[in-house]
Amino acid sequence: MSFDTFVARRLRDSQGLLSRMLASCMNNAHGELNQFMKQAMCLGPSDRVLEIGFGAGKLIREMAHITTNGGVAGIDTSTAMVSQATRHNRKLISSGRVTLVNASVESIPFDDAVFTKVCSANTLHLWPDPEENIREIVRVLTNGGTLALGLCSENQLSRHGLALCSQDSVMALLRLAGLSRIEILQEKHRQMTFYCALATK
Repeated sequence: MSFDTFVARRLRDSQGLLSRMLASCMNNAHGELNQFMKQAMCLGPSDRVLEIGFGAGKLIREMAHITTNGGVAGIDTSTAMVSQATRHNRKLISSGRVTLVNASVESIPFDDAVFTKVCSANTLHLWPDPEENIREIVRVLTNGGTLALGLCSENQLSRHGLALCSQDSVMALLRLAGLSRIEILQEKHRQMTFYCALATK
């Protein structure tokens, strides 16, 4: 097994010290991507947001401070990340403004049409069945709700041994799910290029 394959597998099922270290590195690396995605969503006080794959939960906390009349929920397949993010967001969870769940995009544990915004950064290549998983996301979105997918450039993904998510394939996936107003925003940070795919239910 190559090192890149090992890293990708650990990110898919993060447990223990090594996974927490990997998550910390990924959280730092994707901090700017998260900021770009957050800005692209144009969050408001009444938004109800779901983040898929929240890692250490930093973006969860930031979004909760914006959605003061709404709320933020997150799902992550890693019990280690859920524990870490819970510690970082304990007060917001106690106040009922944040909900964190150990769950997969395959079966999102929320009712239909609950969220006005759903977001996820650099997780699409880890989804078990992207076509079915996008449909599950659409289920929990309100009519007129927005899906935001944050992505690194194809070359940057390939250097880390992760499956490629080209702009064309992402747009085709969103169209197949019946989403509209699809656009891909681009922003450069130092030597990194970030993309944010936006689509409306």
